[in-house]
Amino acid sequence: MRVQCETSLRIADEYNVRKYTKQRLELLELEMKSLFENDKVKQKGLSDFM
Repeated sequence: MRVQCETSLRIADEYNVRKYTKQRLELLELEMKSLFENDKVKQKGLSDFM
């Protein structure tokens, strides 16, 4: 799945797709990453939000 996301983003860049479509692809990639990473292990400090 990760390969398809990278390929889709590359093709979107090459063919100058609409900004909305590219943003949706980027959001999809972030959602995919969040599925496979354990968010509980990552601890954030207050400085991460500034």
